[in-house]
Amino acid sequence: TAEAILLMVAATILLAAIFQIVMGLMGGGRLIKYIPFPVVSGIMNGVAVLIFLSQIRPFFGVDDSVSFSSLLTWQAGFNPVTVAVGIVTIIATVYAGRLIRVIPAALIGVGVGIATNFFIGFIVSPELLQPQNNPLIVGPIPSALPTPDKAMSFINFAAEIPLSKWAYIIIPALTLSILASLDTLLTSVVADMETKTKHNSKRELIGQGIGNLGSALFGGLPAAGTTTVTMVNIKNGGRTRLSGVINSVSVLLVVLVLSPAVKWIPLSALAGILMVTAVQMVDYKSLILFGKKSTLENMIIVLAVTVSMVIFDLVIAVGIGLVIACLLFVREQINKTIIRRKFTGEDIHSKKVRTQEAMRILEEHGHQIKVYELCDALFFGTCDKLLTEIEKDYDSKFIILDLKRVNTIDLTGTQLLRQIAERVEDKGHHLLLAYMDMPGDRNKERLRSYMEDVGVTDVIGRSHIFPATDDALEWAEDLLIKEEMSGVQRDMQILELRDISVFQDLSPEQLHLVQHYVRPVSSRKGEIIFREGEPGDGIYFILSGYVSVFTGNRD
Repeated sequence: TAEAILLMVAATILLAAIFQIVMGLMGGGRLIKYIPFPVVSGIMNGVAVLIFLSQIRPFFGVDDSVSFSSLLTWQAGFNPVTVAVGIVTIIATVYAGRLIRVIPAALIGVGVGIATNFFIGFIVSPELLQPQNNPLIVGPIPSALPTPDKAMSFINFAAEIPLSKWAYIIIPALTLSILASLDTLLTSVVADMETKTKHNSKRELIGQGIGNLGSALFGGLPAAGTTTVTMVNIKNGGRTRLSGVINSVSVLLVVLVLSPAVKWIPLSALAGILMVTAVQMVDYKSLILFGKKSTLENMIIVLAVTVSMVIFDLVIAVGIGLVIACLLFVREQINKTIIRRKFTGEDIHSKKVRTQEAMRILEEHGHQIKVYELCDALFFGTCDKLLTEIEKDYDSKFIILDLKRVNTIDLTGTQLLRQIAERVEDKGHHLLLAYMDMPGDRNKERLRSYMEDVGVTDVIGRSHIFPATDDALEWAEDLLIKEEMSGVQRDMQILELRDISVFQDLSPEQLHLVQHYVRPVSSRKGEIIFREGEPGDGIYFILSGYVSVFTGNRD
């Protein structure tokens, strides 16, 4: 029955309202804050165009069936009375906003529009003074208040609906709640930019849900935040939530008290006011940037969103804007190189102090060590460039990737590291990662955990992951020196006192005297010689092996 259909519609609206409240409680509106500024700017311009276009027909006093093309070619004609009222209203609204601050300019414009309409009616067209069947004015407004007559009917009807039937309205209700929420939150973002405030998405969705809940009980339609109405409100002085309350009270007063006066408002006067608002609403800063090459990509987003708003609707326009923004962002990231700098073992050395023979080997064979200092994100857009560069160095014995400035690695990036590690290992060489083993650094711990989960850490080898580039470089240098140095040369790495620069200028007698105060000391690998701050009465000279010096609280 018709009654059952109406109750099912009310049930759908009721469920949508509940879904909105749940989304608000769960914080579902937080993602809206990530909408780029060009998209918001495009929304504002699109709304301005829509408002202006929607008021052209009432401004010229023609029917809604008249096409814009016939208006532009003057085939449809126009009503000179409505044009005159509209022009006078526009002039009054513009100059009232500049001269009078106490009374809203739109209110003055409406008053002047009504007066002009009456003046023309008395002088030229008496039919303008007839409220009945007058298409040029608002006309009579119903003054009855709605009653919650659907509430009890809905409760009785809901008890008779089997659960299987409720499944038919869940999807439409969910869709309705999502669309209404998107409209509301997008409107809030635009309002934030205009009022320089920050909305509370949780409160917006809960409030919207409660409002739609009441609408369903009163047999009304669902509502959502409307960008056009919101911008008209803001441009006419409404800056806080109180303006929304005043708006609702004003509508109530119009319905209950002011309907006899409101019916005389000319539609062309309202059209003139809205046209002024639309012109003021345009984001002229974005239009100025159209002629600049550096901002061309952002302006493409603004233009695409504006056109989509006019052709489609708000949600589709935002979707198109976000897709274009994401594609342009990926394009920009792809064009950037992930390689910040590149070194060889000839250019830089570890901090480890080595013998002259070891340094000679590093000078001769340091080109076998390649260090890539990477930056930004290692993702699908930058992997190809990195692979192209590293492929040139597969013949190097050691490839070190400095990941200190890398903040993100996606699955494609991990597979690239796996591929490089396998190719390098096939040649009997080594891939080393630096700045991945950094306890206390949450970002690096997250990346390390991610690489362990996808199995890349095991492929590279945990022994090939270092806390810093210097540690990786030292490891590579040690192995390179060991490979290039013969066994006899390694045995000859034990120095005499005379080989140390401090004693090189001493005579044999002086050196002999010093040796009376020197005693040999041997230490195992990993043994601590002394700690900072401990008392000491000796000085150490390294004749063989090496020591590492750490500052701070490292044990």
